[in-house]
Amino acid sequence: MARHRTREPQPDRRGLAQGGEDGYAWELAVNLAPFYEARGYLDHWARTHRKALTAVRRSGHLLGQAALLASLGSLHLNRRNLPEARRSLTTAVGLFEELGHTKGARAVPPRPRPAGTAGRP
Repeated sequence: MARHRTREPQPDRRGLAQGGEDGYAWELAVNLAPFYEARGYLDHWARTHRKALTAVRRSGHLLGQAALLASLGSLHLNRRNLPEARRSLTTAVGLFEELGHTKGARAVPPRPRPAGTAGRP
């Protein structure tokens, strides 16, 4: 008799950042973010991005760091964690600019202003 699944299967991400596959880890994590957001899998989003970010930081992959931090900034915005969102997004923009990657820098969501600064230049 066939068993019915109550949840859709989740991708196996355990070994992504092992064996020199850092590039694949960050690209897969960033490409999964819209799926996680649409399904409300915010914990999966956070977990995959933290693991991939650790891998790209270890290998010095700046584009991967920038892309992951931009995506994490969006996650923090979703969770209404504005200080963490601002930190991630500001760092992401800085890395994109350092790389001369203007398209990446422009794609980063607007950074939230610190409390009490709304309307100030």
